[in-house]
Amino acid sequence: MCEDMGSLHTTLLLHTEVRWLSRGKMLVRIFELRMELMAYFIGHKFELSDRLNNMAWLSTLAYLADIFGKLNELCLALQGKQVKILQAKDKLVGFSRKIQYWISAVEQNNFEFFQTLSDFLEESEVDLDMEIRDGIHLSSLQQSLSDYFPNLENQDNYWVQNPFKIKEKPKEFHSMNYENLIELSSDTQLEAKFRTVSLTIFWSDVFDEYPNLAKQAIRILLPLATTYLCEAGFSKYVATKTKYRNKLDAASDMRIQLSNLTPNFKRIMESKKQVHPSH
Repeated sequence: MCEDMGSLHTTLLLHTEVRWLSRGKMLVRIFELRMELMAYFIGHKFELSDRLNNMAWLSTLAYLADIFGKLNELCLALQGKQVKILQAKDKLVGFSRKIQYWISAVEQNNFEFFQTLSDFLEESEVDLDMEIRDGIHLSSLQQSLSDYFPNLENQDNYWVQNPFKIKEKPKEFHSMNYENLIELSSDTQLEAKFRTVSLTIFWSDVFDEYPNLAKQAIRILLPLATTYLCEAGFSKYVATKTKYRNKLDAASDMRIQLSNLTPNFKRIMESKKQVHPSH
């Protein structure tokens, strides 16, 4: 039926608690296939099918699809092997400020940043119901974010991100360390290098000259921002040790899959190894 109607999709998506991106994707897919669902339920009665003719319900669905889409974008931005805790903090601060902007814009009936909802209202030529607008939970979302990540605006560790823009002594900073920071921030060669390498490499390279500063900076950069590496490891393990390989000792395979090193295949092929008899 979807193919006959020229739809973008031919199936709905299921939501699972294990896959944290699925909830937002599921909502977007339902909204995009709402016309197809309405046509399907004409011949297949369902007790909730009348919701697809309810403008208030569809408006809420469009809003939820948008806000979960933005949450998914934030979650993806926090993932990755190279994401440091300070970078993750910047992403969260930016998202918190965007929520504040959305709250003020919604109060003025401006929904242009929620693309799905905005397009739906424009297409339907209706205004958002006041009850639905008042039910948009952006304030509680911002409060939850603040409760989960307190002191987001704290700039005590900003010197690690950019030691060349520090104008005053950071809190709880030893005077000798601050003198070293002033000396480092005045070095134009180091500033040029800072622009071309990652934070980790920069602070590692200045370790010999500024050991106390470098130790303190690396100690701040060292903690993992998320559980991404653990989850990636579990995913690799599940993909490797399937029910068809339930007796496999996956330790060596995992070491290869999770390593950042590229094997020297030419050297491996040239070495004299016994051929596996089953090949």
